[in-house]
Amino acid sequence: MNLSSIIGAPVISIFDNRIIGTIFSFQLNKTHSKIAHFLLEGIDEKVYLLPSIKIFAIQDAVLIKNSTALSVVADNSPPTIVNTLVIDLEGKILGKVVDIELTKSQQIKSLYTKSTQFYPHQILACNYNVTILKTDNTTLNHFRPRSTIPKNAINNVSILR
Repeated sequence: MNLSSIIGAPVISIFDNRIIGTIFSFQLNKTHSKIAHFLLEGIDEKVYLLPSIKIFAIQDAVLIKNSTALSVVADNSPPTIVNTLVIDLEGKILGKVVDIELTKSQQIKSLYTKSTQFYPHQILACNYNVTILKTDNTTLNHFRPRSTIPKNAINNVSILR
């Protein structure tokens, strides 16, 4: 199942027997390996957060048991990864994320740009604009921040009057 087939799907409450809204985006967990929440635009034009563990079934529609699983989205919600620019640590631009392949439990199998397939374990960082990938032959030791004063430096302190 691809994420592109879920975007635009209606969310239906089995208990209420009504359409709650439409999926338009999602949020990843901290390890970028699973969809933590789906974002949906409600029929009342509010934006809601739907935890992926509260989903009963996904096919042509997303079924939830009841609408109590929903909460209104806060302004500081985490970024999504679709349409972010993908760059590897060698500085090569690989394109923008266009689709994501998912398992039935919303685990991410792979991500796609128009020309590249990559996997969640390769993602180093992701924000609203850029996704940075780790390539197999790149080490990250030299990216650690350095202190401005070396530990073995001699510090002379004088007091001025």
